[in-house]
Amino acid sequence: MKDKFEKIDNPSPQERVFASNDKDAIESPETRSSRVFMENKDIVGPDRVFGAIFDSLASGRNSLNEKQQTDTLDLIEDLISKIRDYHDSYVNLKKTASKERRMYFGEDVQKYQETVKNADRREKILHDAFVDSINILSRHMKKVGLDNSWRGDSKIYGGNPASNRLKAKLWMFEIFGESKTLINQDH
Repeated sequence: MKDKFEKIDNPSPQERVFASNDKDAIESPETRSSRVFMENKDIVGPDRVFGAIFDSLASGRNSLNEKQQTDTLDLIEDLISKIRDYHDSYVNLKKTASKERRMYFGEDVQKYQETVKNADRREKILHDAFVDSINILSRHMKKVGLDNSWRGDSKIYGGNPASNRLKAKLWMFEIFGESKTLINQDH
């Protein structure tokens, strides 16, 4: 019998799952974990907090059932999605509030202020969703017996809610390589 993947040179695990004609083909948690890491290596690869999250999942995988592994991966993907959304909204807010953008509105100061206010509101909502996703993932990992000590990392934990909010923002800046100048403008 011929290998059904022979048309793909060195298929990745993801390609093996999606290249299959088998409608019941399900990506294993191990394969999914590798795929999620590789698809997002631009932000998770060099980061020690994400490294600790993936290491915890890898080392505790054998003690989890498939649903717990899948739920954990869902929450990791949610965190990655939330940090990307938050970053995009932050960049949008900075562009919207820029002097150049204000000139676009000309004399319509009220419309400019409303646009900035809406962008600021969106940025805050997405920041809150990002912080919530950190907390939800941490609680879930603890509940299923995975090491969640990454939540106490000084990079993202400051001891009180206000400090934690700022640390989450700084973590996002670091992951996306925002300059210290941009960070300092916010304080």
